[in-house]
Amino acid sequence: MSNNLVIELACEELPPKALRTLGQTFQSNIVDGLKQARFTFQSTQWFATPRRLSLLISGLSEKQEDIELVKKGPPVKSAYDASGEPTKAALGWAKSNNITLEEATVVETPKGEWLQVTIQETGKNIDSCLQNILDTSASKLPVPKVMRWGDSDHQFVRPVHNLCCLFNDKVIPVELFGKKANNLVMGHRFHSPGLHELHSAESYESQLNSLNVIADFEKRKANIVQSLNQTAVQFNGKVVEDDDLVEEVTSLVEYPVVLSAEFDESFLNVPKEPLIYTMKDDQRYFPLLSNNDGKLLNRFLFVSNISSNNPDTVISGNEKVVRPRLADAKFFYEYDLSVATETRLDSLKSIVYQKQLGTLFEKSERVANLSRALTQKLQIGDPELCYRAGLLAKSDLTSKVVYEFPDVQGYMGQCYALNDGEVSEVATAIADHYKPRSASDSLPASDTAKIVSIAERLDTLTGIFGIGILPKGDKDPFALRRATLGIIKVVLENDINLDFKALLNLSAGFYAQGTLNNQDWQEQLIQFFNARLENFFIEQGHQVNTVRSVIEVAGNSIETIKYRLEALTNFIENNRDTMAILSESNKRIANILAKNNAGTTKVDASLFVEEEEKVLWAGLNEISTESTMSLSAEAYSDRLNELASLRTPIATFFDKVMVNADDEAIKQNRFALIATIRSVFLSVADISLLQG
Repeated sequence: MSNNLVIELACEELPPKALRTLGQTFQSNIVDGLKQARFTFQSTQWFATPRRLSLLISGLSEKQEDIELVKKGPPVKSAYDASGEPTKAALGWAKSNNITLEEATVVETPKGEWLQVTIQETGKNIDSCLQNILDTSASKLPVPKVMRWGDSDHQFVRPVHNLCCLFNDKVIPVELFGKKANNLVMGHRFHSPGLHELHSAESYESQLNSLNVIADFEKRKANIVQSLNQTAVQFNGKVVEDDDLVEEVTSLVEYPVVLSAEFDESFLNVPKEPLIYTMKDDQRYFPLLSNNDGKLLNRFLFVSNISSNNPDTVISGNEKVVRPRLADAKFFYEYDLSVATETRLDSLKSIVYQKQLGTLFEKSERVANLSRALTQKLQIGDPELCYRAGLLAKSDLTSKVVYEFPDVQGYMGQCYALNDGEVSEVATAIADHYKPRSASDSLPASDTAKIVSIAERLDTLTGIFGIGILPKGDKDPFALRRATLGIIKVVLENDINLDFKALLNLSAGFYAQGTLNNQDWQEQLIQFFNARLENFFIEQGHQVNTVRSVIEVAGNSIETIKYRLEALTNFIENNRDTMAILSESNKRIANILAKNNAGTTKVDASLFVEEEEKVLWAGLNEISTESTMSLSAEAYSDRLNELASLRTPIATFFDKVMVNADDEAIKQNRFALIATIRSVFLSVADISLLQG
């Protein structure tokens, strides 16, 4: 019969946003402890509800694996004295290993003869080892803030009420947080209150189901998603997607029951964003959008933790709770409509963005001017539309709705701009310039929004790096990493040929002289940007060395890096042998040039002596004399195929020709030849970095 072990730590309601991590870490810590203690098992399953962390281990060995231990003792010359009697060192070693010296053997080592003994260690039962495993596992749980309860000195994230630890149907006598193990599990707080006897470890999940507890986190989450979608269909609607909200609600209930409620249709006159925000973030409700036109319905779904005999009472209670929040949103919105956009813009003059970089109004002016300049630099968008959108981009930050519901900034700016007669593309850009707000968010659609999105992030990066406030570790108060990633995504998705260094100079020009007092800001920012760019392409599936070989030489054009990388990755996959030889040759060339501090003097064909260097020069001329490549992956692929034709001439050159010739003129000419080879290869990537 397969042995099963279940461990349940029952407590007060755990922090919902940390529940998954706590459950998975509880599992991984105990699993690691069992492995280190030489126990074997077939599978493990973690469970987590608001009131418990638990783990089921199936196919667990009842005792540790037996092992053979080799214990090395002192050297023979130190183990016995001149008369052949054992020394204290030898006797102490024997005693510590519970043997006699007669049981020891002498082994030859490079350092002489040493005493040694082989001991057969019989594995201990799980009963003897589990306490230490539990103590270690509990101490490593990711609990940032702990608490004490009652008169106990024990500390955990929440008060602990019970510990169940059952091996098959036998309680293992362990203790955790002052609670001695038993065979009892906690039922649902209302439907099955109190502790209930668990018959066996194997029946853990099914018995909890009978106690109105869906212990499996993923099953509970799937149950909620399915019930939400099924209920939404009844109203010809769909749930506003939000996995974080589903995750949080899953962590708040043990027995999910989805119910629907409604609110007064008059609230639908308010833009849907603040209504959605307050329902989701303040009340953990699930708003519904119409399947017909995507507009917000005056209905919402919520997940209850009980199955009520009178659900209408529960529904009515939730409708009463949400009404004041929606009324607040309506009141603030109507008030904001009475304030002109220009007035809100003036209000930004009193809000400090950063004390060295000025107010939000000054930032808005910089973004507006930079947006207009970018349209000319990148040949995208209308200069005046981009200027206007950049100027108004932060105007809604002084509105009542945004003050109350910060996540709707941008969306409300769009509504207010349209209300005040702004051009539609300007209004849309005010909302979309924040995109992408997250890794999964969509990108700005219009040219105006794209330009303002880049300009706003570029101004932030320039200013913050310019005054020397660099991100350190996980501290990034101005979200510079996210800003950088936003630029990267907008540029790559829209095939924008953007020279990052040139744009930094452009952006810096809109700051007052002396503001950017960090002399190294450009170099630091370019390194920071390239590091984010490198991570981005690696996450896309490209190899680390391949990405670095391109970024090293591609300058500051993100699009150029993209095309070079696509071409190089494809070439490596289809020409591994050729690339290995070319890479080794480039590495050799780089080493020779570095060691000899060779310059890039012009090649003089009249100084060629060997046929091999003449052949190499001829092949090189066919490539290097071509016109500048067009900006595309195909162009770089063609260049790589051309470079591949030099594989044999380069290899033959190094086999037959002595680069360090006795004649100084010939030697320098050969340095110039291989330097030219290197420069041609660098037109795609630093191939030498692909080795290792």
